[in-house]
Amino acid sequence: LARGAAQEDDWSPELNIAIAGRIPEAYVAEPEARINLYARLARAESAEAVAVLGEEIEDRFGEPPEEVARLLEVARLRQLCRAEGVARIDAGPKAIALAFRGGRAPVGIEIEPALHWRDGRLILDEPTESAGERLGRAIGLLERLSGGPYENDRIANPSRARAGRDRKPV
Repeated sequence: LARGAAQEDDWSPELNIAIAGRIPEAYVAEPEARINLYARLARAESAEAVAVLGEEIEDRFGEPPEEVARLLEVARLRQLCRAEGVARIDAGPKAIALAFRGGRAPVGIEIEPALHWRDGRLILDEPTESAGERLGRAIGLLERLSGGPYENDRIANPSRARAGRDRKPV
């Protein structure tokens, strides 16, 4: 049973946001140090762990360039998705769509004109001009789901609630 539970927790969300980051050689000269940082980032188990690693990187190597900041933000988004059960994010210039693992979906967030359910996915209909802006909006939406800066908002999906598949509100 424990073995199956470990396998259930071993998943990674699909992020279709058209943005990536990297650790440039000009910022961290030693190849072994760069590889070690990538490996540690891949092993981070929470958004908080990503933030701690980001602080350590800045302490060791100075103010990170934009490529490193993006790498850390993508890692943070990935961990927020894991925490909220988001299996896939599709982010384009017109909207951001979240698909949840196993049909689970959060409950309790006030639906608004720009935020609604369509075809089993949560859609944020807000145009963005750049991949960086989409990344920021996706992180903001996941923070809303997690009770971050928008602690009192939870998203309601009436069709899922009727089916009894929603998480209980926190």
